[in-house]
Amino acid sequence: MLKYVLSVVAVIAIAIPVVIIFSCGGSGLPDPAPCPAPSPVAVASVPPGFDDRAAAAQAVQALFNRRIQSLTDLRDAFKKQYPTDTFFRDAAFRPDFATYADKSICTAQQMLETTSVTVGGESVGLAKPRLDTALQSFIDTMKDGRDAVASRNVSNYRSWYAAVGGRLQAIRDAFVNPSGT
Repeated sequence: MLKYVLSVVAVIAIAIPVVIIFSCGGSGLPDPAPCPAPSPVAVASVPPGFDDRAAAAQAVQALFNRRIQSLTDLRDAFKKQYPTDTFFRDAAFRPDFATYADKSICTAQQMLETTSVTVGGESVGLAKPRLDTALQSFIDTMKDGRDAVASRNVSNYRSWYAAVGGRLQAIRDAFVNPSGT
């Protein structure tokens, strides 16, 4: 009888932590939605005799300016709602972070995938290696932040919080100064 009681106690001692762990659920973050494909760069038509490539460069610059501003706006809105590096425990924080991270990742991914522009029916490649490096670093940092929030890792979240502003600035710098000189 004593063996039976000890067996039951052992099963309960193991079962309670398992139930507690599984009742906490998964990460609580929705899976990221797939990012939409980048839209083609709209190049204004130019009168005959004018340089189509200059119009293309202006169109790309305007598009990237809008997307960089979008990344900045997303970051500012998140910081306004959650102004410190505190890992907030309220129910809205984690889904809010997931939305912010996913929109930021998709915006940066669209910039990364914009590799050419059509000018006069001809595809012209964009040389942007420094910007691509900055964008990929930003995307990786946003994924790290998403992972930190999903796993409730406060130290990693604080590391993300400290790094993300610099990653966004690196995108701005690479856009303004593509050669880095």
